[in-house]
Amino acid sequence: MLGRYSADIMQDWMKEEEGNPWARRLEWVVFFGLGLFAIYILSTLFHSFSHRLGYGFDLEWMEGGMLVHVDRLRSGEGLYTVPSADFIPYIYPPLYPWVLSVLAEPSYQVGRFVSILGSLAAMVAAVAAVRQEKVAWPFALAPALIYATCYEDAGAFFDLVRSDALALGLAAWAIVLVRKGQGDAPLLGGVLLFFAFMAKHNYAALGLPMLLWLWRFYGRDQALRFLVVCAGPAVTWVLYMHFSTDGRFLTYLLSVPSVHPLVGSRFWPGAELELYGAMPVFVWAGLVSVLVYKLRGHLVDREAVAYWAGLGGFTFLLCALMRAHHGGFLNVLMPGFWMLAVLSCLLLGALAAKEKNLLSGLILLGLLGFQSRSAMWPMDKYTPRPGDVEAGETLLEIIAEYEGEVLMPHSPWYPALAGKKPSLPLISLWDIDHPKGPFRDGVRAFRDAVEAHRWDAIITSGRSMRYGIKQNYSVSRRLPFGSKQ
Repeated sequence: MLGRYSADIMQDWMKEEEGNPWARRLEWVVFFGLGLFAIYILSTLFHSFSHRLGYGFDLEWMEGGMLVHVDRLRSGEGLYTVPSADFIPYIYPPLYPWVLSVLAEPSYQVGRFVSILGSLAAMVAAVAAVRQEKVAWPFALAPALIYATCYEDAGAFFDLVRSDALALGLAAWAIVLVRKGQGDAPLLGGVLLFFAFMAKHNYAALGLPMLLWLWRFYGRDQALRFLVVCAGPAVTWVLYMHFSTDGRFLTYLLSVPSVHPLVGSRFWPGAELELYGAMPVFVWAGLVSVLVYKLRGHLVDREAVAYWAGLGGFTFLLCALMRAHHGGFLNVLMPGFWMLAVLSCLLLGALAAKEKNLLSGLILLGLLGFQSRSAMWPMDKYTPRPGDVEAGETLLEIIAEYEGEVLMPHSPWYPALAGKKPSLPLISLWDIDHPKGPFRDGVRAFRDAVEAHRWDAIITSGRSMRYGIKQNYSVSRRLPFGSKQ
């Protein structure tokens, strides 16, 4: 069965070599080589996933804050409320915490599981994106592996309790479906893009090149149908959220980040160098493919070129803008990594269809070998260390010892794990703490609570804290925990 299936997925790229026994042997070398790379890359990725999934404490400092959002939804409290010493929301749309709140009580495990599903959906979509351009299977399977090698380049965010992976999984399948152009598939893609927007509103920008492409190649009616199913629900939902929160929803999503500074060097050339640095050999291979196409005068599918060039350009611009935003971390490059992996394999696969497939397959193996050597991380690098769980449980016991409430702005879910009220996330406070920000008064409310000694204790990460904490609270003890806690 396995042998027959293997032959079926390989026969479409070796037809011209059928009479050459050496070519057939090398064909299987390519196939099994690709399988070995897949085993190595995916086993490393799933090792990280599996050893982080059940960890009951923060792997990254916004994870706990997301669970605070889930807790508020489960208890019937709103997210986009007036800033207070109790809660300030993240400047993201609510789809991810909504999904978690429907599935279970606030849980690191459930949140990471949803993110893992989002990452896997994006990887499968990368295969579908290349394969639907009639590119041979080895080149269609490669982008999923290339994207998997970007785990470290993306800050190990593929499986965190955050909206990044879910949003990308939805957006990636929207890209695949819209590319079909005709019928109902682009409409379903528009619906998925709407959901991606509900998870991270930046993805709304991808709707513009999709709309223009549909108009150009499939007519006004198809483009308008896409606009209706994509923008119609988005506008309706935004208006509902806007009025049901007295305007605070759009204020948090748009007005608050609008006063944040931009870091120009991260927009250019920082983001571009980081994208290139994740897969340099595939970037160069893609550029060489374009050059060969130009020199040999191969026919070009203008419809495909327009789609992928337009979406690629918008995606890279989006990544650069998000990276330049003050506080923008490596996770914002995830859609760029996905797009770059897809584009490079599209170019390589299209060239292979015009040139010697066997040679192209061997080159692909060499590129994957270099990528695996340069981009893979030690298996245990991003997994909890021995003793982390015990240290976390000790910390919870310390929190529980206090009679009153405890503030932990760096790890806001830990007090809830100790049976107390969760804290507000520190990054949310930082988001509104700008001189021209619309919610600047919320900072004053937090300062007032500190001055009133609202909490029995404040536990920080060891960094100096502002907002009157140093003046109103004295250091009573230092906890000997490492960076994971």
